[in-house]
Amino acid sequence: MNALCAVAGLTYSELKLRAHPTKLPGKPCGHWTNEQYGTAFAVIDSIIQGTHTEENPARIALRPVELLLPPSDATDGWEQVERMRAGGVPYEMLLTQRWVGSAWGAHRNRISQKVQDAVATVLCGMLDSRLISYRLLDKTAASKTLLASLSVPEQDSSGSSDPSSEEDRSSVSGQVKVIVRPGKALYAVAVSVAKDHGTANKSGGKLLQLPGKLRVPAAAVLAGPGWAARGESVDLVRAFEGRVYTELTMSELVEDIVSAGQDRTTNSVGGEVQTNPRSAQHPAPNEHDTQESD
Repeated sequence: MNALCAVAGLTYSELKLRAHPTKLPGKPCGHWTNEQYGTAFAVIDSIIQGTHTEENPARIALRPVELLLPPSDATDGWEQVERMRAGGVPYEMLLTQRWVGSAWGAHRNRISQKVQDAVATVLCGMLDSRLISYRLLDKTAASKTLLASLSVPEQDSSGSSDPSSEEDRSSVSGQVKVIVRPGKALYAVAVSVAKDHGTANKSGGKLLQLPGKLRVPAAAVLAGPGWAARGESVDLVRAFEGRVYTELTMSELVEDIVSAGQDRTTNSVGGEVQTNPRSAQHPAPNEHDTQESD
């Protein structure tokens, strides 16, 4: 089983996670049943053959680097594996593995933003289907200005506003990806992707502070296995007052946004839109301060 995991580019721990809900033995050398063998091999086979699909279109299934290189004349993944086993691995492949082994972490960090953007894009598609106005934020000056208008100004030591807190604004802008306007209410949605526990721990600390930095209600979409076993997830649920979702439950987020917009429009007094109760002393900009999606 260790050899099969290596062929598929998996650790045994990763194999156990992917085999859910079937529970595999604690160690590869443990006692196996036929059902466990079948489930484990099905996971490995889907990776080798390239047939594994993700439930969310924002995700792309990982495969060993040698199976991601330009295809040879092999008809399928297993034939390509057998040719390398029997005939040896080309020197070019050795160099590729060596480069990936030392630089993969840096490469993953460079493209991590793309996963966050992809999740936000899927959410925007759901909002489009419900004809809900929104603004997908990017790194342009217009997006930064909009987000700044929804942020609570930092206080300096004397208690006065400090609008020059660049680090604070950068933290908020890196987390909030979509500003939604259901009816006359405003809603901020943050997206955080964590592949491992360390990333989730670091991102969780920043997310916990986000609701208090905004003058409008905020929700968080957590994507990636790093969030699965983190205590920070419980703290986030409290901080966001229950508005925490995954990339697979974004349809529930859309429904909650619709309901929140209807409630705030109904409960508004004198034409003023309800804002985040944590920062009621800083009123939110009116509805004309945002831009609708194209």
